[in-house]
Amino acid sequence: MLVRVPDYYSKFVCSGTDCPDTCCRGWLIEIDSDSYERFMRLEGSIGEEIRRNIVIRDGIPYIATNEDGHCSFLNKDRLCDLYIKLGPGSQCALCDNFPRIGEEYGSLRELGLSAACPEAAGMILNHTGKISYEEWEIDEDYQTDTASLASFDIMLRLREVAILIAENSAIGVNKRLALLLVFASQIQNGMDSNDADELENIIIRFTDNTYMDRLLTNIEKDLKVSDSAEIMEEIYHSMEKLCINKDWAECINEAYGMEAGKSDFTELNYENMMVYFLLRYFLKAHSDGDVYSKTVLIFYSLLLLNDMSAKLKRSREYLFYMFSREIEHCEENMELLFDMFYGNDWNNPQKLIKSIYFY
Repeated sequence: MLVRVPDYYSKFVCSGTDCPDTCCRGWLIEIDSDSYERFMRLEGSIGEEIRRNIVIRDGIPYIATNEDGHCSFLNKDRLCDLYIKLGPGSQCALCDNFPRIGEEYGSLRELGLSAACPEAAGMILNHTGKISYEEWEIDEDYQTDTASLASFDIMLRLREVAILIAENSAIGVNKRLALLLVFASQIQNGMDSNDADELENIIIRFTDNTYMDRLLTNIEKDLKVSDSAEIMEEIYHSMEKLCINKDWAECINEAYGMEAGKSDFTELNYENMMVYFLLRYFLKAHSDGDVYSKTVLIFYSLLLLNDMSAKLKRSREYLFYMFSREIEHCEENMELLFDMFYGNDWNNPQKLIKSIYFY
């Protein structure tokens, strides 16, 4: 099996007590089966304390949280008592790995960092240069079939083209985002008709300078009449349907209806966020068949973060990691958004392109 990580992955170091927040609050911490069995066997007072602080919900064990939403083992110094008392390897897998995340696609395992960590969010936002990867082989079995390998190879090459579009600093980020929407729409049509030849043709078209120049000419006409007011109204109202904590809800309520100034996000930040979302979600379309909604998520995320940054006195790192915590790390929220993206208003790339505006 091939393991692939982005170039910044191995540089991550937890900032510990210097972190402006803590990853030990605001969400349920699921206990993996190996850790659960270990906790059940653990002797002494620490074993008893752990078992007192395990709650079962729908048959799944979690670490209990206190009334402030903090993990029961987070101490006053914002450090983990389990780690302090039992040492490395004592935490459950989720805590031990975070913000490291991963997905497996047959013979490929991709690892990355989640933007839900302030330190990781800053690394992602401020990454310089084109994204590159570190790779190595591990001796692990995997299951796949020839047809699946062939279709996955196409998806992998399509993602490479998407990243080339996102990293094309010769054109503005608004045009890059518009190109990604058109690109994803064409891919979705090809996937829906199960047309592998068309997917290959899309790769050819979107790496052909003449075609891209013509496409950009048409896109520029739509961008000239861009008006984000209606779509931003929908985006802010969509937050009312989501499960979000009070800190993020306060940011949303404060930003909604305010007059915009200048966003703190730079073109490089937007580029890096586009690449981050493409790395995290694009290949999942190989299994669920929905590449368009995953690209609309990029549109949704960038427009919301741009608008909030232009209105609030919050750092770009804060807005990015809070968005990731509230949206990316809540399965219910992600499902609600993808359901919304299936709607007629969102399933029209030209309409979305006419709504692209960055302060």
